[in-house]
Amino acid sequence: WPVVSWASRVVVSRLSSRGSALSLSHIAMDPLCADVLEHLPTTPDGQLHPHHYFTKRRNAAGALLWDALVNERFNGLGSLLPEGNCTMLYVGANVDGFDGRVVRKRHRCFVHMLEPVPSFYALLARRFHREPGFALHNFGVGNRSTTMQLTGRTAGQGTSYQSAVAVSDPKDAQRRGSQLLRILALEETLRTLQLRRVDLLHLNCEGCEYELLSSLTARSALAQRFGVVQFGTHNYPGDGVRTIVPQYCAIRRALSRTHALQWGTPFVWERWTRRRECLAASDCGTSPSRRAGPGAHSSRTRSKAATH
Repeated sequence: WPVVSWASRVVVSRLSSRGSALSLSHIAMDPLCADVLEHLPTTPDGQLHPHHYFTKRRNAAGALLWDALVNERFNGLGSLLPEGNCTMLYVGANVDGFDGRVVRKRHRCFVHMLEPVPSFYALLARRFHREPGFALHNFGVGNRSTTMQLTGRTAGQGTSYQSAVAVSDPKDAQRRGSQLLRILALEETLRTLQLRRVDLLHLNCEGCEYELLSSLTARSALAQRFGVVQFGTHNYPGDGVRTIVPQYCAIRRALSRTHALQWGTPFVWERWTRRRECLAASDCGTSPSRRAGPGAHSSRTRSKAATH
């Protein structure tokens, strides 16, 4: 084995013994992926918690990791966004659009808020009624354009792909009172919103991040249309960890071709910046195995990114 943690070795062993189609040992050796294994929710003896919600993970001090990174996902953006002329695509705005409001206030970005759940969108629209600097859209983003139907409760789920299924007859489902989600492919989303480039792609969409990022990284030309990409990662259904781990690592490897990892904790939050905008930033491209975690980067060391 290379120099990797005992926890990673145990996880690889257990996942492989469970019949995973892919050998995960190469993931433990990949600098971009080793910490993904280390942050999987496990018991001290390496047993997996397949239904674990990543937002409930705690750091060594006992604080929720998600809460610890609330401010981190806003810090340092000023040196990465075009001053007074930036565009934010916020996928998963939920009912209050909190993150979009913060970015709008601090950086004067024009914020496109996407929320596909009709009941959530109605509350969101009420809160941002006639408020300048925002455009609200009642659809989500996925790897293809489709219509989905919510099958479970929506409380606390947001744009949850874990509680939605594809629907073959939308009109019939609507007559039966189902909440339908309109999902657009990423490129169709950009065409619909008439966006040639996006300065900040911000994903907090309860599961859609995996397929959206897979679509974004499929073509470098598409990925390069996004300046800053930051996303929160969420729970996986059932024993989906066997597919989520390779998928997460594949996303990181593909995204690293056009962007550099600035900071992040797997299965919580992370930020990537487009490489040509990273050249003047001394801490861009830090290896996940070496970064110091939340607060490790300093906005004082970065120059203002050029507009594009």
